[in-house]
This record gives sequence, structure tokens and C-alpha cells, in this order.
Amino acid sequence: MVSGTRMTIRGCFFTRVQYIELVYRGLTDKLGRIEMLPPAILKPQPLWTGKQVVSTLLLNVIPKNAVPLNLAGKSKIPSKAWIQVPPRAAPGYSPDSMCDSEVHTHTHTHTHTHKTCAKQTVYKDGQRISTVL
Repeated sequence: MVSGTRMTIRGCFFTRVQYIELVYRGLTDKLGRIEMLPPAILKPQPLWTGKQVVSTLLLNVIPKNAVPLNLAGKSKIPSKAWIQVPPRAAPGYSPDSMCDSEVHTHTHTHTHTHKTCAKQTVYKDGQRISTVL
């Protein structure tokens, strides 16, 4: 469960070799051709997401004439519990002050044995505003 969660986290990508290796390891009993998905990112190099690895496994495990996976069920949470609330105002935020000349980004890329994670941090006036994985 932990590996599946870490593999499908946003911002983690796999190279072609890593993607194919994970798919083949998950489909060791499969005979015949394996249907692959196109990469999520094409440039500067083709990269696949962890969700695409899981989708590829499901795509090849489910027989062609079978009904695809589907989930339907009842919820214990009533629909009234999902209240639409307007977004809260961010302190110190002004849409006019967020021009490109005032906002600087810095990208860190960490390559591990099985995944490449990119982390981008946004700075304004020397202070960190946001970090995106």
C-alpha cells in the first residue's frame, strides 16, 4: 500500500525503462502482447506517471470481453454535508502584485532508483509563497 501510494503521488514520474520494468514485473503471468499507454510528458524526455503504471496493469489484467472496473455504492455522508463555501482570502495576496517580474521560481529535481520527483518553489520578495511537488 505504501509503495502504491508513493508511486502515484503527484509530481513523481518514471522514465521509459522504469515504466516498462514496473509493468513487466506486475504482469509476469501475462502471455502475448502488453498494451502500453503513451507518456504523460513528452518533452524534454518522455515520462510516465505512477497512475499510468497502475492503469496499464489494470488494462492488461482485465479480459477484453469482461466489463471494466466500476464502483457504485451508497454513502453514509448526506449530500447536505458537502457545502459550497467561497474560498478564504489569503493574507497579503493581491492579484496585481503577482506579475512574472516579481515572482521567482526554483526547481529541484531528485532522482531515486525508481522515480524522478520534481519540486518547484515559488518565491516573492525573498519569501517562500508556495511549494509544488
